[in-house]
Parts: sequence; structure tokens; C-alpha cells
Amino acid sequence: MTSPDDREWQRKHKDRFFEPWRVPVSPKMKKLLNKIDYVLRSHEVLARPRKRTRKGDAQANFNEAVSALVCDLTHCVLIGHTEGIVLTRSIALLSVKSRYKPSFIGKTLPDILDLMADPKLSLIRQEIGTREPGAKKGNLTKIWPGITLERLVTEHDIQLEDIRYRPPTECIILKSTKEGYWDQTQAINYDDTPETHSMRTEMQLINDWLGRANIGFNQSLAQVDSPVDIHNRCLIPIGGDHN
Repeated sequence: MTSPDDREWQRKHKDRFFEPWRVPVSPKMKKLLNKIDYVLRSHEVLARPRKRTRKGDAQANFNEAVSALVCDLTHCVLIGHTEGIVLTRSIALLSVKSRYKPSFIGKTLPDILDLMADPKLSLIRQEIGTREPGAKKGNLTKIWPGITLERLVTEHDIQLEDIRYRPPTECIILKSTKEGYWDQTQAINYDDTPETHSMRTEMQLINDWLGRANIGFNQSLAQVDSPVDIHNRCLIPIGGDHN
């Protein structure tokens, strides 16, 4: 998923991080997701029987995580992004609670990825990240749309307008200050105050207005070959910690 720290890495390394904030907004896209849900459930029953069925929040989180993965990878198909998207499978990182992370992304994400990457389903392709002995950081996992997902996108005639980028739950980001030129800033937690509540309300109103704004784009006049997603619009203010 794209955290504030991921965006800095992305700028430097040209990688596209998983964006868990894309959601289906059309009957066509919801029908595609229902199809995938049926396929996953059927496959689990036949090939990967679970000792306990998911219930309540666990099932809801599973559904939202699958939806987010499918929507973001579908977006890759539609805009012609073929380099894949990166994300972490680290249980330690996925288990950390953060105001910047969606609640439905947790330690079960690797299991969901493995299920979707099963060759019998081919919903995604994945290259699991590795870490060399003694290295501080390893390579992140990279995933691509699988042949089944690409086929479903075509069969259901999915277009960019069938998916929306919803503003992240936390739209006020606080980042640490650099101690030196080579330091990387980190997104840090903070205590809410009347000021942060006011800023968040203001940004939510602005992003809601942007989401409803009548914005058009003539692709035929564009200087780029790949489609432009005019629905990917939200503002996220980033502040520095000066304490």
C-alpha cells in the first residue's frame, strides 16, 4: 500500500506502490468483483479448505482487501502500466496499527496474495521479495495482473470511470524533519487537536468537492499515449515536525 514513506521511495526508485484506496463505483465493476469472490470461495472450498470459516470483521477485511487489490491492478490494466506494483508481505509491518494504513490491510495479506496467485486462478502474478543475509532492507514483493484478471476486465468492459480513488481515511500527514541531507523523512503519529480536526474537516470538504466536480479531458489532444485518469484527484497536506 502507499504510505507517506512509500511515496518518497516511489519518487526515488520509480516503483508504483499498491494503492488500497481504489473502490468500485459501477455495476459492471461490482459484478466483476462478485465473480472473483465466487471464484475465490469455490477454490478455497475445493483446494484450500479452511479449518474455520471467516466471520464478521475477518470476512469483511478479506473482501475489502481483495477489492482493493483487484481495483488497483485493474487500474494498471486500463492505463497500460506493465511494471507491476510493489507492497510488503512483512507480518511485522502489516501488524502495526497506524492512522495512515487502511484497517482492512493486516497480517493476512500474504495469504490473500498467495490465494490470488494460485496458478489455478491466475488472478495475479507475484514475485515475492527477498532479503540478503545481513541486509537492513530487502526487496519488496511485486505483483501484476494475472491472465484471468485481464480477461475479466475485457469481458466486463471495465473502463476507468468504473473505479474511483477515494481519499485516504487520514488526509493530514505529519512527517519528521531531516537531520541531514541524506536523511529520509518518516510519517509519524500525532495527537489530534482542535486544529487537526478542523484541518481534516476542511480537507474532506475540499476532496468531496473535487470528487464531484465536472472535469473532462480530451484524450485525442493529449501529448501522452496512456489514458489519463481524471477521477484520480484528491489533496493530502503534509506537515513537518518542528519540535
